[in-house]
Amino acid sequence: MISDFWFLATTFGTRQVQNSNKAKMSVSRAVDLIIAHFGNSRDPEEKMRLGNSYLSAMMASLVLDHLCPAIQNILEDGLRDHKLDIVVGQRRNSSWTVVEVSTKPGNLKRSAVLPH
Repeated sequence: MISDFWFLATTFGTRQVQNSNKAKMSVSRAVDLIIAHFGNSRDPEEKMRLGNSYLSAMMASLVLDHLCPAIQNILEDGLRDHKLDIVVGQRRNSSWTVVEVSTKPGNLKRSAVLPH
């Protein structure tokens, strides 16, 4: 019985670490792709053009297809499914909720959205 519990706990913990490492690696890969997009350009105007997603479809693709999903995976890692709200009852959590709570000035209630 104890060995079964230990196996499940270590397996779950290992999977959590592996998922966390994958999420970090995907952000790192996205950043590497964006840095490579700028190449060796030294000209500030060229860098501005390369960094403008309106002028550079490649930049838009790198951010929207690689960086944003990687950041979203990190924000959703360990996120609770629902939050108990006094007024409306249970409310579904999302990665956007994490962004909203983290950007509010003042005290951040850890238990509001983030995992323990």
